[in-house]
Amino acid sequence: MILVSLMAAALEEYTALLSTAAEQLFLSAPLPRRVQVLILRRLPRARYNPRPSSH
Repeated sequence: MILVSLMAAALEEYTALLSTAAEQLFLSAPLPRRVQVLILRRLPRARYNPRPSSH
């Protein structure tokens, strides 16, 4: 049971790390803003908050 909880914690950290890396990749990619928003909202634990438009 302890091994299961250790694996779950390790996978949680790994998922958070991959999510952060993917977030950085998509923020720097030359994609339209709407596409970036759609992708980033679907990432687990994404910390993406769209900035209010000044238009």
